[in-house]
Amino acid sequence: MSGSGFDELSVLRSKDVAALTGTTIRALRHYMQLGLLEEPPRDTNGYRRFDVTDVVQILRIRQLAESGVSLEQIATILKEKGSLSDENLDELDQELARKEAQIVAQRAALKRLRESRAQTQATSQPSRTAQLDADIQLLVTGTNQIDPDVLSEVHSVMSAPAHALQAIKWIGRFERLEDQNGIADSDAEALAGEITQFHHSVTAQMGSVPEPSDDMLMSLVDQLRSAHLSPAQSTVWNIFLERIEANDAEDVDSSGMEEP
Repeated sequence: MSGSGFDELSVLRSKDVAALTGTTIRALRHYMQLGLLEEPPRDTNGYRRFDVTDVVQILRIRQLAESGVSLEQIATILKEKGSLSDENLDELDQELARKEAQIVAQRAALKRLRESRAQTQATSQPSRTAQLDADIQLLVTGTNQIDPDVLSEVHSVMSAPAHALQAIKWIGRFERLEDQNGIADSDAEALAGEITQFHHSVTAQMGSVPEPSDDMLMSLVDQLRSAHLSPAQSTVWNIFLERIEANDAEDVDSSGMEEP
């Protein structure tokens, strides 16, 4: 083969280099704009003439980029020494670990969003009570005021068949009060009693009730309920809270009594 024939075959155009290195012509232009890749000479017809040195440089850029190094960092590395130091690798490993933890957190958030949508979109138009419950769950989980493991345990206990059946009954009756301004005292007492029984059943299995790290979360939850519960629902809920507070006070008094 003649020398001129070899030269002609060895000419690499943009499309050839892109195919060889698994990148795109647009990416090649971007590398050149950032100074990662030198602008190759052009033929008289205006086409760029790449060579094997360019191919190796592009592969080096891709290898660094796939390791998580930004193009700005790659420019510095190629300018200084062309390879990563042990310090660079340690920093890169730490950054990848941070991104990995962020991805795990994002997937957990996505899971909670799916669960929330499943609860609020069981019907085409969720009830105001169901939406309020979803908003409270978001407030509790999103503010990190209660240990996630504790919240997971609460969810697990409340999802148990016996507790779930209890909840379905009283929540259904509670939702039907959404548009009511008033409720008979006997009906309010009866429904509050069902909610109280459910509360005691759940807390008895858990052993304790999870508490937020400060009072602000409970204040925000109370604000949500005040804004969205109907007068009839508020009446029932206040009776329930009074019973819980009275029960807690009795527990404190009994725990402080000395045994004979």
